[in-house]
Amino acid sequence: MGNVAEVFRWTVIGPGETVGLFIHPYDRKEFVAFSINVALRSNQPSGAYTDIAAQQTDGPTHDFIDGQARTVWVQNKTVGPQPYITVGVMRFRQSS
Repeated sequence: MGNVAEVFRWTVIGPGETVGLFIHPYDRKEFVAFSINVALRSNQPSGAYTDIAAQQTDGPTHDFIDGQARTVWVQNKTVGPQPYITVGVMRFRQSS
């Protein structure tokens, strides 16, 4: 059985900005996957936007202290006026 939790939240990511998160430690026998939850961070109406979006890129996995560490990158891809977003990183974790 696994669990899901938000492990980090950026309250504001600017237009075209890329941010990263180094997450650790995880046991080598665990399955861990990440996804993002994106919301608009602007006072403009949602209809003013062509696309409210972000791109997640999972970076490399490293040996780290007593387990493994992972890097997750998020880029703001929102198109429209004042394209600021807020993003939460969700983790699904399952132990063997």
